[in-house]
Amino acid sequence: MNEPSSLAALREWVSHTDIQNFEILLCIGNKVDLVSGHPAHAEYRRRLLKLEDSAVDSYSEEYGISESEGTSLLGDEAPAWDIRRSCLEWCTDHNIEFIEACASNADFDKCKT
Repeated sequence: MNEPSSLAALREWVSHTDIQNFEILLCIGNKVDLVSGHPAHAEYRRRLLKLEDSAVDSYSEEYGISESEGTSLLGDEAPAWDIRRSCLEWCTDHNIEFIEACASNADFDKCKT
C-alpha cells in the first residue's frame, strides 16, 4: 500500500500470464496502516483508548500507529486513498480478490472493516 511499483509489477506479470489457469487469485495490499484516512485508524484508536480505560485523553504515537503516519504515495497529487482505490478497481476488473493487511501490527489488522 505504500509502494506503487508493487502494483505496477503485478500488472506487468498479469499481462504476460494467463491468470485464468488459477483457481484462486488474491492481491494483498500490505501496510494499510500507512493509508491516511483509512477507517481502521479510528477503530484502532478507539480500541487503544478502551484498553487504557480512558486514561489517555488523546491518541499518542507511543500507543501505536497514528493516522498522521499515513502519507501520500506519489506526492500531493495522488493521495494514498487514490492508490488504494486504483488497486481495488484493477483487482475487480481482473477478478482478483483484494485484501488489505497490516502485517507489522496484528492489532491494527484486526480493526479493518
